[in-house]
Amino acid sequence: MTGVKCESKCNRSLENVKRCANGGLDSDYHFTGDETRFYDDEVKPAKWALSEYDQWQEETGNLAGVSNIKGVMAEWRDIKETYVTLGTFKNGAYGQCFKGYCRTLGCTRVVRHLKKSDKPKVAIARLEAILLMRMDHPNIAKLAELVEDNMNLYVVMDLHEGGALSTFMQDGFHFTEVPTLVIMHQLISAVRYLHEEIFICHRDIKLDNLLFTTKDPIETSTNVLKLIDFRRYGQMDASGYFYQNVTTVYYAAPEVIQEHYTEKCDLWSSGVIMYVLLCGEFPFKGATIGDVRTQVQKGNFVTKDELWSHVSEESKALLRGLLNYKVHHRFSADDASKCEVFSNKVSAGDTGRQWV
Repeated sequence: MTGVKCESKCNRSLENVKRCANGGLDSDYHFTGDETRFYDDEVKPAKWALSEYDQWQEETGNLAGVSNIKGVMAEWRDIKETYVTLGTFKNGAYGQCFKGYCRTLGCTRVVRHLKKSDKPKVAIARLEAILLMRMDHPNIAKLAELVEDNMNLYVVMDLHEGGALSTFMQDGFHFTEVPTLVIMHQLISAVRYLHEEIFICHRDIKLDNLLFTTKDPIETSTNVLKLIDFRRYGQMDASGYFYQNVTTVYYAAPEVIQEHYTEKCDLWSSGVIMYVLLCGEFPFKGATIGDVRTQVQKGNFVTKDELWSHVSEESKALLRGLLNYKVHHRFSADDASKCEVFSNKVSAGDTGRQWV
């Protein structure tokens, strides 16, 4: 059945409506402008179990910012009014993604489609949208808009034609030192912004979550690295610690596996990426996930064989600072950004997109 929007007045109290919009178990409302809409019983999604809600809270950590959800609610319209579907290219755990041509702006974007009946995923998507609308950094992907109807939520992002960094890292391929530093300069700039200005920890920095804006060579200023996917972010607070292991195991810091860590886990993940870029292999490997965890907790990695002969000692110093097992000795994002290798290998004042 096609959903029909009901009258915009609701006989429940405004406080109850706000509570529902902020993630309560009875969240069946939609804010748009100064109106409050509610769903007809025939199109209302099924309630989700408390255990699922608890799991979602555990995965997302601190829910700071949810109270501002009214300010980022979607445009209420049929997605087909604005976007022409150009083909599905991903059907993942967090929704189906497709390319959509925007009729009004004449550009192509990425549209992620979620069914509202899956309340945990929709709630996480809205929370991520709040965060994305707060941020403004050249190396962090931007939210274009949210669109919704009775049954669906659409998260619309800018399209980055260069693809994920992971697509390059196949069959033992690796970058030479300078393009690696170009990439790392941009990544660390984004991490520094998250830690020092937005006060969040990404918690899932990996090759798949780094996109290039174009297919141009990395050394050109038109090809910019973008950090994406903030579904697992954690809000930094006075305690200074996080306790949920939500990081992909190959990129997880030892303290993340122990479920007691700080924002410096993002620097460890960045170090893993740098290692892979330079030699085409992960620093911590194993036949099973359990084996990988064991190797991560040992923290030993190699930079002395033939694969590393093209890497300068300055770059190795940066890598060791990022992959330092002792958290209090590990580089912060600010420490890493000031590393001499960037000033020596990447031209001063550039944003990390130029050969020298």
